[in-house]
Amino acid sequence: MFVLYYQTKQQYTVLAKENDGLKIDGGYRQKQVDRIVQEQKQVVADPTRPWFNMVGTKVAPKSSANIYWDSTSTNVYL
Repeated sequence: MFVLYYQTKQQYTVLAKENDGLKIDGGYRQKQVDRIVQEQKQVVADPTRPWFNMVGTKVAPKSSANIYWDSTSTNVYL
C-alpha cells in the first residue's frame, strides 16, 4: 500500500509541474494572439492604408477576401 501511495504521489508531483508549465505557456501564447489581433485591428481601421478586394473565382464565385498592404513595413494582411 505504501509503494502504491508513493508512486501516486510522485506521479501527481510530476503532473502538477507539467500543468504549471502548460499554464505559463498558454498564457504566453494568448498574449501573442492578443497582440496579433490588436495589430490586425489597427491595420484594418487605418483609412490611409491601401486595401484591395479580391472577388471569387468560377469555382467559388461567392467567395471574397480583403487584402491590406502596409507599405512602410511591406506586411500584407488577408
